[in-house]
Amino acid sequence: MTDTPLPFPRPSSPPAPPRVLVVDDDPVVRLAAQVLLTKAGFDVEAAVDGREALRAFRRHPTDAVVCDLYLPEKNGLEVMAALAGEFGPVPVVAISGGGSDGRVDLLAVAVRLGARAALRKPFGGAELVRAVRGVLGMDRESETSPPVVVG
Repeated sequence: MTDTPLPFPRPSSPPAPPRVLVVDDDPVVRLAAQVLLTKAGFDVEAAVDGREALRAFRRHPTDAVVCDLYLPEKNGLEVMAALAGEFGPVPVVAISGGGSDGRVDLLAVAVRLGARAALRKPFGGAELVRAVRGVLGMDRESETSPPVVVG
């Protein structure tokens, strides 16, 4: 008898969960999003402002970004532009409690500038998870759906 390996495939490790970067200067929103997305099976990193978000993404790119539009240092639109410029299209869920200043709806602007979904605060946990799953193509119907603005 020889020590020839059997032709069976070796067991492989399960795929790593999708990584999501949550960017919000409100600690309550940031922590709630982290907890909800972690419970939904995502590996979550968080940042408190636009500059920290860019540093975190450069250090370890994520599969998706949940980004508030009103942030200190760099606002969410600037973060989206910087990510797209450096990394190409990045799946972004834009979030905002400000929404519109009466002249411009920033969530709609974010979608026009490349966000794949937008949620108006306050939003529910299921909406957030569904939006992240959607921008990652984890839901069949999201693969052909246009960007979504909720709220």
